[in-house]
Amino acid sequence: DGAVVTAKIGDLAVTSAKLANSAVIAGKLADGAVDTTARLADSIVTFAKMAAAAIASAAEFISNTASKVLTPAAVWSAAAPIAITDSATITPNMATFINATVAKTINGTLANPDNPKPGQAGFIVFTQDGVGDKTQAFGANWKNVGSKTSLKTGVRKKTRLDYSVVSTGEIHFSLTWVP
Repeated sequence: DGAVVTAKIGDLAVTSAKLANSAVIAGKLADGAVDTTARLADSIVTFAKMAAAAIASAAEFISNTASKVLTPAAVWSAAAPIAITDSATITPNMATFINATVAKTINGTLANPDNPKPGQAGFIVFTQDGVGDKTQAFGANWKNVGSKTSLKTGVRKKTRLDYSVVSTGEIHFSLTWVP
């Protein structure tokens, strides 16, 4: 330890092929040992070389529970709409979806959500049932910033709710009647 203190390794003197697994560990690197202006050569770190545990799943991305690398597949998977079961009071858990659908079967209230994340944005599509006369009220944290105030009525008619979480206590939304 400390045998070489100020020596500098020449450019390209150490390659990944010359390093055994675990040859360099964080405990062996002193503060300032790695020049922050240095850059890794192109292709030195690839997706294939990353451990599976370092890559976030769609669920981890949505729930904001992991500090991991995102893949395009996980991001697109996270954006896929999930079905929320209709009830007299729907309390959406925003740690489980970005986009959603609700098949309206009862008049109800979209309550203030659990786990809203400031910056989260997405949509919820409400589809009327075979009668088509269901209504939807909104909890106090839902702030309507659009011109429509109700769901479109009629058999199987759809209304899209676009939302943006401003803070944990304020979600802006607007309703659009789908043609």
